[in-house]
Amino acid sequence: MVNPHFVYATSAHWDAPGVPGEWLRGRLARTVDRGVDLSQRLAGRDYASVWEL
Repeated sequence: MVNPHFVYATSAHWDAPGVPGEWLRGRLARTVDRGVDLSQRLAGRDYASVWEL
């Protein structure tokens, strides 16, 4: 499986320091949710893989 979700954000995507804008909040949520989903699906496998996040 390949995770098609990633986050690339510039200063324009932040409403204030430490406060992501609406688009960035949604993108971060989707990226984290997909990572959790993938880890749950792969947790019961009998073999190991090398992953980059």
